[in-house]
Formats: sequence, structure tokens, C-alpha cells
Amino acid sequence: MRIDIRTRSLTVTHAIREYIEHRAGFAFRGFSPDVHVVSVTLTDLNGPRGGLDKQCTVRVASSKSVRVVVSEKGEALHAVIDRALTRAGRSLARSRDRVLARVDRMSLRTDSHNTPPHLLTP
Repeated sequence: MRIDIRTRSLTVTHAIREYIEHRAGFAFRGFSPDVHVVSVTLTDLNGPRGGLDKQCTVRVASSKSVRVVVSEKGEALHAVIDRALTRAGRSLARSRDRVLARVDRMSLRTDSHNTPPHLLTP
């Protein structure tokens, strides 16, 4: 999994980069063979004025053509990163569960077409 970190009007230290890599590894640990690129964009929306001005946008591209984009805003950069990566991981899990449920439904349909009618239970 490749992690791209971009910034807009914000200086990111080596410690924050390591933190993002650690949290992304944790958030996507069950998806590692499927997730190719995680792009994290950090932005300081208000500059030196303060307030709810840190934004973290996470974009995930997986091998199963699933794309996830999540954005979080807040005052504390670490908290914003945590929330955005956690939400992206949950969103990816929901997408995977929907695909698996669809495959299960399709397999049930094809199984019922191949089963003789007298063996089907009402």
C-alpha cells in the first residue's frame, strides 16, 4: 500500500508523516492486498486565524474498483487525521460487505435455478 501525503498551506513534520503512515496501516490492515493507494491531503483552511481550520481528506483506491473519499475538519490535526482514516476504513469495509452480500445473493439465485423444484423448500 502506497501512502501519498500532500499539504496545502500547512507544514508537516516527519513525526506527523510517521503518524499518518502508522494510522493508515492500522485503519486498512484487513484490506492490505486490495488497497493500492491511500492519498492523504492536509489543509489549514483559515491560516493563522485559528478555529475549525484543519482539514484531512483521505482518498482510497482499491483493486476492486472501489473508491472512497472522506473529509474531516477540526482544530487538532492528530484528531482530524484519526477521524478521517477511521471513517475511510469503515467505509471501505461497508463497500466490501455490500459486494460480498451481492455475490451471495447471486449465488443463491443461480443455485435455485439448478436445483430440481421438488428439493426446494418453501
